[in-house]
Amino acid sequence: MKASWGRGLEDPRGCLARAVTSIILLASLQCGQAHIKPLLHDHQGRVLSELPSPSDQTGKVLDFTVHQAQAQRPLFHITPDFGWSNDPNGMLQYNGVHHVFFQHTPNETVFGRQTWAHVASTDLVHWKRLPTALYPDRSYDTSGVFSGSATLYNGIPYQLYTGVSQFQELGYYFQVQAVALPANLSDPMLVDWVKPADNPIIPAPPDGATNQQFRDPTTAFYQDGAWRVAVGTQLNCSGTALLYSTQDFQSYTYNGVLASQIGIEPNGLCADSGLGSTEKCNQIGEGCRMWECVDAVHVGPVMAIKWSDQVNGRSFFSRDWYVLSSATAQVTSLDLDGPEGSFQPGVDGTAFYSPQAVDYGLVYASKFWRDAAQRQLWMGWTFETSAGCDQACSTGTNFTTAQGYQGAQTLARLVTYDPEIQELVFYPTEESKLLRSQQQVSRLNSLPVNEEGASVLGPNVSRNQHMYDADVSFALQGDSGAVQPFSVGLVLVMGVNSDTDVTFQLNGTATTSSSGMTNVTSLGVYVDRRNAPPPTNTTYGSGFDGGPVTLPEGGTPGTNLRLRALIDNSLFEVFAQDGRGRVTSRAYSLAVDEAWDLKAYGSFAGSVKVSGSVWAMDACWVDDLMIESQ
Repeated sequence: MKASWGRGLEDPRGCLARAVTSIILLASLQCGQAHIKPLLHDHQGRVLSELPSPSDQTGKVLDFTVHQAQAQRPLFHITPDFGWSNDPNGMLQYNGVHHVFFQHTPNETVFGRQTWAHVASTDLVHWKRLPTALYPDRSYDTSGVFSGSATLYNGIPYQLYTGVSQFQELGYYFQVQAVALPANLSDPMLVDWVKPADNPIIPAPPDGATNQQFRDPTTAFYQDGAWRVAVGTQLNCSGTALLYSTQDFQSYTYNGVLASQIGIEPNGLCADSGLGSTEKCNQIGEGCRMWECVDAVHVGPVMAIKWSDQVNGRSFFSRDWYVLSSATAQVTSLDLDGPEGSFQPGVDGTAFYSPQAVDYGLVYASKFWRDAAQRQLWMGWTFETSAGCDQACSTGTNFTTAQGYQGAQTLARLVTYDPEIQELVFYPTEESKLLRSQQQVSRLNSLPVNEEGASVLGPNVSRNQHMYDADVSFALQGDSGAVQPFSVGLVLVMGVNSDTDVTFQLNGTATTSSSGMTNVTSLGVYVDRRNAPPPTNTTYGSGFDGGPVTLPEGGTPGTNLRLRALIDNSLFEVFAQDGRGRVTSRAYSLAVDEAWDLKAYGSFAGSVKVSGSVWAMDACWVDDLMIESQ
């Protein structure tokens, strides 16, 4: 992805927290009521065509204020204070402190010259902003410090990352792998980092790949007497995870292919082209495509290979995938000469040739890591999709410029393996409940609901706080006989106009035995944005995000359909059956100062009852952390 960058222009009235370089905003005297209109020049004075503006479903361009745009910001998720953000990087726990880094363009709200932003926490949910950890300040990373991962080796955090430099004669980012180390190991906040003189540590990929597509080193795993690190590439045009070994994190040996499209998607979409990764390789091709942000992790008895890819014209453009192997929960062989790789997907003798979605929604470039308790954790980037955005919105719109930022990180999710369905389960960590405020908005106890829905928000909910954790369960009771469809869930009414809403749905089929026991035989989890208010892009993707939830053999009781929806202004994380189904989604409303409503509904031939609770949520940001001495 190419981008330009430059020095920012200061906002004289402080309407925005930092400089805005993509357009200059014209504002009225009161910032909160400023209507946004672009001057058609960029930061270098060049004339631009007008940036995309949000419109309603009839195509009418919307007026909006800075206040309305900035009120879209999620407040209990990690976001940049200003600027563009994307991939989470280098997560680790060190001396009792959790660290999350992420890709950040600090001077503008579009993709540009990337740094590593840095936040820290003692509980995974309350975060303190820290100074930028890594800058593009070396010849090998002068155009950006791209994504990477952390490994604790002999108690020292090693941050492996991709350094990029642009050369006009090449026309692309030249990519190498580098390392950064803490400047002060006694500092639990890990504020300062240094780049050793022997960087880059992996200067070139093997034959068949080039420095054009060669990025995102993983956390190392230990096997057969060496540490193993994977790096994403296109090898002969095929998306591939290359494997390297090291004894000291200074010198690295190429081992071969860990996994590739050829070994994981043997369906004819991508064959070994023999071309090498040349200009003839399509990074976002329908068949062969780049694997970036790869991961190789152990979860219980299985090993997972995860990758991120982008396909032009696909819904969605950006997706994350994984496959599993139970072959001794590790690489099956270190003889890695074949293009298909040593990782053989399959569990208990059953081959898996259909990659599983990490999340059915707007998640990309996600990363796994372990905390001090050896929990396998996960976090992903969710990008903006308001009207006017295309793909991951990397070139921005008037609306995202007025927001003053782009991108957010999901909450940390605990990753476990469910042997009954042979899939990974992703669910917010127990710490996420620490963000629940003392205000319990509603407590439900077998409340009957129907298609019209019943409000589950109390009358005293703040008009300008749209942050909730709704954790509910539905019980179906049908009549004995044929298979019956059902739909249950929550409807979020985003303002006083009850005709504009987003629905969090559990849809499926159920049967009821002659003894009166209702059993769910199929299930899916969905977020329906098609009726959301502008400036939501109701047609981004399909506007109906989600997919099937795998059930145990024989189905699951209809008395315990679980749904959890974490609502953070414009960002939603939705979970079915305790994380067996997952959808991350976005919707935007200009009714930021109006009360929103949340309704439970049920559509079934029999009866539906809902139980559970809804909490208001607190913001995640703190000024100081209480750190226990180690």
